[in-house]
Amino acid sequence: MKQTLIISSGFIAIILATWAGVSWYQHNYGPINNFSDCEKASHPIQNSNPRVCSVGVKRFVEQ
Repeated sequence: MKQTLIISSGFIAIILATWAGVSWYQHNYGPINNFSDCEKASHPIQNSNPRVCSVGVKRFVEQ
């Protein structure tokens, strides 16, 4: 009985951590689809020609 409770608690903790991670990722990276959105969200922009805005692993090139 005690082992089942521990396993269930661990499973619930993993589900909650996954949900929190997905929510955080979508909030920070979800709605950005182009360079303009990236720039408006104040993400780092490389001073190259053309300029490149980075959001995590996503990169958007100014057109």
